[in-house]
Amino acid sequence: LGLDSTARSYALRLALGLPVPTVLDADALTAIGSDVHTLRAARGTRVLTPHPGEAARLLGCSASDVQAGRYHAAEALAARCGQVVVLKGAGTIIASPDGRVAVSRAGTPALGVAGTGDVLAGVVASMLVSLPPFEAACAAVLAHGRAGELAAEFDRGLLAREVADALPRALAAGRMGR
Repeated sequence: LGLDSTARSYALRLALGLPVPTVLDADALTAIGSDVHTLRAARGTRVLTPHPGEAARLLGCSASDVQAGRYHAAEALAARCGQVVVLKGAGTIIASPDGRVAVSRAGTPALGVAGTGDVLAGVVASMLVSLPPFEAACAAVLAHGRAGELAAEFDRGLLAREVADALPRALAAGRMGR
């Protein structure tokens, strides 16, 4: 979207006004800034997918504060905005405003590259079609992490497209209980 005033205004209108479940990531999170409490008035369910720097901006603290207290940061952000939060990183944390928290151990350091968060946002959006928000976020994080593991040959050098390409195998393996 970008960060100019028109893009920010548009992002805020969509974040609050869409009557369907919506994933908020990247520039949408930047547009919201520290006014995250306004998401309580959103017309539909929202799932926020911040990395630690974005979570820090939303919470009004530093990224090192978020990293030092990841559980607390995810829970505080979910409580503040009244929406589900997926705090990305090693041991991705999923927090619901009702107090439920889950941690995913799936994934690989190779997922820490540009574009893989966009893949995750897409997986969350697709899961929101058929699952409640917290369950959709948990399922998406697990599928995304497993896809990263399947696609990575090493712990570096993974491309976002390779994660997306591995998603069908990750989902099939999940159905088979592997």
